[in-house]
Amino acid sequence: MPPLLPEEGSCDVECNPEKDWEKREDDTEEIIKKRFDIYTRETKPVLRYWRDEKKLIRFVPYKGIADFDKLLKLVQERLSRS
Repeated sequence: MPPLLPEEGSCDVECNPEKDWEKREDDTEEIIKKRFDIYTRETKPVLRYWRDEKKLIRFVPYKGIADFDKLLKLVQERLSRS
């Protein structure tokens, strides 16, 4: 399956946050920290579970979208072992 690429001219390609993003009323430093705390608290157990099951794949796309084929191969190899 080919990767999905952002459309040319979309905010995903080139974005000016001050111009293109809408600020929500609840985008305060305190609320954002709270969101990250909740995300971390609720995500760590899931990551721990899959790591303990030896099914967690850690992958850093150093080359961005150019690493898609490498990631796809890793996932396919892991699935073929299951």
